[in-house]
Amino acid sequence: MTAVCNSLESFFICSIIYIIPFYYFLLVYTIVRTIVYTIIMDKKFVRKLQRTGDYSYIINIPKEMIDEFRWQERQKLEISFGDNAKEIVIKDWSRKSKK
Repeated sequence: MTAVCNSLESFFICSIIYIIPFYYFLLVYTIVRTIVYTIIMDKKFVRKLQRTGDYSYIINIPKEMIDEFRWQERQKLEISFGDNAKEIVIKDWSRKSKK
């Protein structure tokens, strides 16, 4: 179904056909994403700390979290201490600009 939106009368028809369903989709998508994010973030996961060498350890991150943050295999991540000394912050790595 195609509509030509070149006059004032057809603008209202186009807004009903194209724009309103798009905004409705965005609203539903935002609500569903918020609900899923809340469910995943409220869930706690228990993982074992594993030794991989003399100076390295690994922790497996649940697939639900990887999917939620849209991380990919071999993606670089930045790991640092949080405000509290007993917290770890993991975020996307970004290249620093050269000065």
